[in-house]
Amino acid sequence: MLKQIDELTLENEGLHQENKRLRTENRKFRAESVRLRDRLEKLEELLEDRISESVEEAVSKAVAPLQIIIAEKEKEILRLKSQIDKDSSKPSSSNGFRKIPNNREKSGKSQGGQPGHKGSSTVFHLKIYK
Repeated sequence: MLKQIDELTLENEGLHQENKRLRTENRKFRAESVRLRDRLEKLEELLEDRISESVEEAVSKAVAPLQIIIAEKEKEILRLKSQIDKDSSKPSSSNGFRKIPNNREKSGKSQGGQPGHKGSSTVFHLKIYK
């Protein structure tokens, strides 16, 4: 029985030393794990920043020609709107058309047929004398 106690004591001491070694190793692994997690977080942030920059650059390159097209279309829209504003169905004072002045000089004669001028018409005029 003494022999068994000695064997168990030796085995217990061996297990105790192994347990100590494993605990030390475990602490090292935990420290390494924390360090690796921190490094992973930094790398993820860096990767996200680079992806954002690349996306912004790609979008800028894709949008630039579209902005030029939009500016051209806006100019065309303004031109067409100004044409619509000059619609001849509106009163001439509001449609933007210029009024052409009458350059003829007045002759002093009254309007209508002049005395001594024979008029022409398809309807017969009867003169009634009193």
